[in-house]
Amino acid sequence: MPGGDAVVAEGLAKRYPGGVWGAVDVSFSSPWGRVTVLLGPNGAGKTTTIGMLSTVLMPSRGRALVAGFDVVMEAREVRRRVALVPQEARIDLNWTPLEAVKWYLVARGWSPRAAASCSSS
Repeated sequence: MPGGDAVVAEGLAKRYPGGVWGAVDVSFSSPWGRVTVLLGPNGAGKTTTIGMLSTVLMPSRGRALVAGFDVVMEAREVRRRVALVPQEARIDLNWTPLEAVKWYLVARGWSPRAAASCSSS
């Protein structure tokens, strides 16, 4: 695994049209090989933060690195390494999380073999 942290957020924030802040000053790091959980009440900015880290949303301010790549300046590299699986994507309730990721990747055009290899690593 590369050196450093898998995810780094520094003062990350998102302001939506109309002036509503979806996330304000989010800062944390997540080491490689560790599970990191975002907890908070509804409206705390969890979904917005994930959107910024996965390059779905553009941050209004702050900085974030995913796998060592800047989510704004190197968004394409981030997207090559991240698969965001929406909650609604788990079609079969008997699937494990890894199986859900595998079949989501297949739906995005990956071969079943490549998706299985990626989702198990």
